[in-house]
Formats: sequence, structure tokens, C-alpha cells
Amino acid sequence: MKDDTRKFKIEILVLLATILIVIFASIARIALMSIVSKETVGSIIISTVLLCIVLISVINWLFDARVINRTKELKDLNTRLQLIINAIPDAIFKMDHEGTFIDSEVNGTDWLLADKDTYIGKNTKEVMPIAVAEESILKIKETLKTHKMTIQEYSLLEGELTKHYELRFVEGEKKAVYAILRDVTEKKQKQQQVKYLSYHDQLTDVYNRHFYEKEIKRLDYEIYFPISIAMVDVNGLKLVNDVFGHSSGDELLVRIANAIKSNINDDDILARTGGDEFVIILPNTTLKSATEICNRISKTIESEEINNIVQSVSIGLATKTSNDQQIEEVMRSAEDKMYSNKLYKGQEMREKTIEKLIATLKKRVYVEPKHKSKAMKLAFDIGKQLGLENEELIDLKNASRIHDIGEVCIDEEIFNKITPLTDSEYENIKKHAEKDYQLVKSVDRYMSISEAVLHHHERWDGKGYPKGLKGKEIPLISRIIAVADAYEAMTNERKYRQIKTKEEGILEMKEHSGTQFDAEVVEALIEHLDKM
Repeated sequence: MKDDTRKFKIEILVLLATILIVIFASIARIALMSIVSKETVGSIIISTVLLCIVLISVINWLFDARVINRTKELKDLNTRLQLIINAIPDAIFKMDHEGTFIDSEVNGTDWLLADKDTYIGKNTKEVMPIAVAEESILKIKETLKTHKMTIQEYSLLEGELTKHYELRFVEGEKKAVYAILRDVTEKKQKQQQVKYLSYHDQLTDVYNRHFYEKEIKRLDYEIYFPISIAMVDVNGLKLVNDVFGHSSGDELLVRIANAIKSNINDDDILARTGGDEFVIILPNTTLKSATEICNRISKTIESEEINNIVQSVSIGLATKTSNDQQIEEVMRSAEDKMYSNKLYKGQEMREKTIEKLIATLKKRVYVEPKHKSKAMKLAFDIGKQLGLENEELIDLKNASRIHDIGEVCIDEEIFNKITPLTDSEYENIKKHAEKDYQLVKSVDRYMSISEAVLHHHERWDGKGYPKGLKGKEIPLISRIIAVADAYEAMTNERKYRQIKTKEEGILEMKEHSGTQFDAEVVEALIEHLDKM
């Protein structure tokens, strides 16, 4: 700035000198022409010189004031810039056109790999990894050539962590550049996390449908043939969610995903494409090899269980071997085979689950196996006493056997309590009828008894649960089971009740006949007992 001011002053002085020369020339001409006296000419010259001196003094004063003001402005600006530099999380380096460090401004050096005195005067090749340094020099040359900012991104392994950096090069003076360095590790990690989430299922941590649809297009080329596609459906997921809760359903899905992953290669792709559906893409895999893989997956899954639930999947498989086949047709073929397989495997899984729950229920402390067997036989005998047809007796027998399997979903401690149940505990127990219903109706061969199972805790007077049905609104099988269970409970030992004799049991059943129980069914019970 001082050089600019001095130059401007010289230009003004030259202008004033020129003016003086013109004035003196004019005065000399006037004198020669004897227009004015010599004394007058002398006075004019002296006045002109004095005026120039005054003008020069004024100009000096003005420029000195301007310099002072400008200096103060630059000092304030420098202070503000320094505050900004101290506030931003960046390091600023001045480098020449060959990549040599000239100067730097760094707000703290804790995240730099070197102190200032170790790199000033050195070329970037002496400080940074050679690949990073060479790219930096290319960016410097590009910046100086195009007069535009350039950006370089690079990563460095620091200990066990990978750090990410961004360098922005802007043109400076005298073939120098300013390199602004920023640690962008956190930003990169967030970007990677967003990208990861956009391609992965959050529950199972396998790929999602979006990624699967992109990959199937990428792999639909001859170099990946034969490419096999397996459609996998988790059997009974809705049943698990309805009966055992969504947390158990989520756990089931995670277990299934892990089982599949343990049986495929890193180059294979597993994606969750729906609530209970997965797809496996097997590049360069023949149908025979893919079949072996799927068999291993099924075996692994079925060898485990979760909360008494039999794990099972239905798998459909198809293979593309040439460009004559459309990948969409292969996918449809695999899906059709999966649904066909599910018709059998789904029912099998549900039936096995019910048998597993029955076995688990028998092991519970509060359940006396003999009581269950006696109650089931008594219900069957009451049905015969009432004249039920053979098909109805079969339904009655099945309903008597499985009507309490929903109790497995309820905390065993509640059933083992000697003291009276709290309101919340009683409400919890009442839920088992609906869970019974959900389990039973999921199996085709038990569908006809699902309503009877649901209503076996209804009362004749309408004060039962779950729907408060009364009288003959309650299925007959439900009424028979209620009577048989109640009588056997009275005449068998329970922690919370003294055992009753046959006569005491009949007397109590008569007392509740027409209120809690169907009088006709109670009468059939008594008639049967009288024959014994």
C-alpha cells in the first residue's frame, strides 16, 4: 500500500511541476512582451511557488491521513481474519508452484501429523505419502493454470483409524497457492452411514430390496452365468407376531438371516425384500450347487428353535444359464416354486409348533399331565353322552387336547401363585384364549375347532371371556370343555384349592348349573359319572 501511495504522490508532483512550467513559461512570455512590469512578474512567480507549496502540503496531509486510516482498516481486517482463522477447524498452508511449504496458519496442531517447523521449507513429497503429494502438485498446477479453486480428497491410516481429509487450493500471489486443509472424517463417516442404511435392512443387517434390484441388473451378464436365484419365505412369521409378540418375530428374522449368511459365500448376495421374504443371488453357481446350498440353509434353520417355535423356511430356486432367458422370468420361476413349497412347509411348521407347545405345556409345574388326560377323556365321554356324531367327537377330542396351548405364552409364575391374582395378572391370563385361537386357526386341519377353542372360557350367563357370549351363542364343544375342565380341577389336587370328592364335585357343578355352566352339559356329566 505504501508503494501505491508513493507512486500516486509522484504523479501529483509531476502534474504540479508541469503546471508550474506552463505558468512560468506564460509569465516569461508576458515579461518579454512587456505587458506587465518585472516587479509584477516577480510577485506572480513568488505567489505561484507559495501556492504550489501550500498545495503540496495539503496533498501530503490528506495522503498521510488516508494512510493512517487505511493502516487502521488493514489492522482491523487482519484482526478479524485472525479471529476467523482461530475459529475455523482448518489449517491454511501457503505453498509455491512446486508444492513447497512457505507458511501456515493452524488453529491447534493436535490433529496434524507434523509440527510447523518440520514442514516449512520442505516439499510436500517430503512430508506426505508420495501418492497424496503427487496429486497435490497436480492440483496446484491446475489452480495456477485455470485460476480456479481445485479440491483434493485423501485418506490416511492413523493407528487403527482411517482419517479422511479435504484440501482446497486457491490461487495466491507470485505463483503461490493457499491450501486449506480440513478433517472431514466425521462427515465421511456420516455419508458412509447414510449410504449403508440406504442399502441395508435395519433389523437383519442384510441388504434391502433397493440394493437387490440394483445388483440383479449389474449381475445380469454372461460372465456371471450360471446365476442362481433363491426366493426364501419365513414360515409362520405372522403367527409368531400375533401369538408371541413382534419382538419374537424380529428375533426369528434375525436368526433366519444369520443362518442364511453362514451358508453362502462373500460374493453371494442376501437381501430382505419384504416382511418375511429374503432373496439370495448366487453368481457363477449351477442349479445343482445352488440346491445343495439351499438344503444346507434349510437344515441349519430347522435345527434351531426360538420360544418353542419351530424355525422353517420355504425356498424356491431357479437358474439363468444364457442370454436367451430373461432375468425377470427366472425370478418369477423361483418365486412360484417358493409359494408352491410354502403350501406344504408352512402347514408343517405350524403343526410342529403346536405339538412343541403341547409338549412344553406338559412340563410346566402347575400342569398335572394326568389332569389334562382325564379332562380330555371326560370331555369325550360327555360328548358321547350328549349323542355327538363321530366327526364332532373328533373335533371335541382335538379341541380338548390343544385348547390351552396359549398358556405357554404367559409367565409360569402367575399360574404357580398361591395368593390371589392381581387384576393385571388375571387380565394377562385371559389373553391365552385369543392366543390359543391364533395358533389353532393357523393349521388347516384344526380350523374347524378354532372358534370352540377361543370360547372355552365363556360362561352360560354371559360373564365369561373373551367376548362375553352367553347361552347357546357359545359353541357346544366350548361348553363341554368348560364343564370337563372345571370338574377335573375340583377333584384333583391344586396348590390353591383343597381336593373335592366325587360327590362334592357334583354338588358344586349343580350349584353353578345354568349360571356358569350349560345345565344340559352338567346333566350329561352327572349321568356319565353315575355309570362309573
